[in-house]
Amino acid sequence: MPEKTGFDLLEELDYVPLVVFITAYDEFALQAFQVNALDYLLKPIEPERLTETLKKLEKKLEELKKEDEFTTDAPKDKLALNDQVFVKDGDKCWFVKLANVRLFESDGNYIKVYFEKISL
Repeated sequence: MPEKTGFDLLEELDYVPLVVFITAYDEFALQAFQVNALDYLLKPIEPERLTETLKKLEKKLEELKKEDEFTTDAPKDKLALNDQVFVKDGDKCWFVKLANVRLFESDGNYIKVYFEKISL
């Protein structure tokens, strides 16, 4: 990545996905795990080591899926990024994921919603 590192990119994200660092440099391993990297692979990658990482990734995805199933059955007191809000502007209506909303702005008795370069 020109002019950036993987760490710079992670700092810019609102939501950090599962991350596996693959690099030829071992000096960043500690920093990778400080940002909750799932794993850190050194080049050249050994097939056995890659297999371990893929198994670790599958296990983590299963855990997250189970957590998601558990929380969808429980009453929600908070909204998540994948939740949607219903937005109506005259005759036009949208379901907008909260992850796509850029700003809610109070305007008298109404709320302006800014999302995906469109404002209502």
